[in-house]
Amino acid sequence: LKGLSREGWGKLGRPAHCAVFDEYCFWQDYRPATAITTGIVSRRQPLILYASTSGQNRGTEAYEKWQFADAVLDGRASDLSLYPFICAARPDDPIDSIETYRRANPSFGVSIPVDYFDGHIERVKTSKSHEVQVRQFFLNQWVSSTNQFL
Repeated sequence: LKGLSREGWGKLGRPAHCAVFDEYCFWQDYRPATAITTGIVSRRQPLILYASTSGQNRGTEAYEKWQFADAVLDGRASDLSLYPFICAARPDDPIDSIETYRRANPSFGVSIPVDYFDGHIERVKTSKSHEVQVRQFFLNQWVSSTNQFL
């Protein structure tokens, strides 16, 4: 197991068997991921995992990957090498419903206590900036901070 910083160009070394890219939506430079995923294909059974909350910039590689994964889940695209797993609220789900938070959080009631969400439900009713944060980090919806998801 070897951790690489995003400045890991000189540290790439031998192709990995498994690569895990965490919080991919916050990456500013995707070139290290491209180098690693290009090298990993020489392995017999490579495994590449992208784990991330949603982001705010729809012009990124992270958003493109999310769109493609969503298309595979919906049957609009096909890729047998991809196993997408997206936990997110639907755009028409009410933001003040505890069921919306349950759908978007696989660890609901396990690592995140249920009552933790009650405070967020109340705050989104009065704070647009808090609503943007809740939509991004708790409902896993891609948002735009400039228009506050209007």
